[in-house]
Amino acid sequence: MPANHTSTLLTILLASYFLTAAFGLTGFIIISSMMADVVEDVAVVTGQRSEGLLFAANGLLNKCINGVGVFLSGLLLAVVHFPQHAVQGQVAPAILRNFALIYAPAIASCSLISIALLLFYDIDRSTHERNVERLEEVGIERVANEAASAR
Repeated sequence: MPANHTSTLLTILLASYFLTAAFGLTGFIIISSMMADVVEDVAVVTGQRSEGLLFAANGLLNKCINGVGVFLSGLLLAVVHFPQHAVQGQVAPAILRNFALIYAPAIASCSLISIALLLFYDIDRSTHERNVERLEEVGIERVANEAASAR
């Protein structure tokens, strides 16, 4: 990396932050869309609406993952003997090197595992369209049945 306090370093850090934010936002949008597809698929398979349960489970899973992430971050800092109340620029280079040597492969592994888990997602465009059509049919039938029973 370029030396501290250079415009080149600032440019690299800003570009890195921008790409991280853009990819994170894109991933969030994709996962949210996938959750909606799963809600539709579950409704078609079970015949019951469960979107509240599924989105609540997704929220709980996110909270659990965040909690585990905070725990593992603290564990990593303990393993590399990162000093408490460290002052910027005064942490031993060996500690920073050990931190990087553990952090980089750990975050890459977690990312690869997350991406690999997406391979189990098997709802494609045709499945989605079939599910939407089926839900529309069931919705029309249900409204007609409710109207007939109300008479």
